[in-house]
Amino acid sequence: MKEFALPHADQRHAAVMAALLASLCWLMLPTLLHLANTSFPASVFNWLALLVALLQFFYGWRLLFDAYLFAAMARGELDENALDEMLAALFGRAVAHHPPRSMAQRLAGARQLLLRFLGLTLAYWLLVLLVGWFARNLF
Repeated sequence: MKEFALPHADQRHAAVMAALLASLCWLMLPTLLHLANTSFPASVFNWLALLVALLQFFYGWRLLFDAYLFAAMARGELDENALDEMLAALFGRAVAHHPPRSMAQRLAGARQLLLRFLGLTLAYWLLVLLVGWFARNLF
């Protein structure tokens, strides 16, 4: 296997980000368990909670995907040029002919995904608490 060595600092950053992203995906489990044990009467809050849960799962999948990519970069198994070209082809974007993104740009993108995931996780559970509060106090 061909080695694609990143600078040592970038390898460390990629390894830490891979571990962080992979470790947070367990936050999808409580949402999944709650959805599995919930009967959904047709209320706006429940449909909104379902939509938020689906978005949370999408961002959770993206976190896992990025975790695998960061881990491969940290091990020197992934060429950054090839990665950018593959991702562009995979997601139907035009392949830009410019230098690969820096590790700082990749980490910033992963942080944005992480914040969206955590925000959606918080939003889901706030909706669940809000629905529970309304059900208990208004009915």
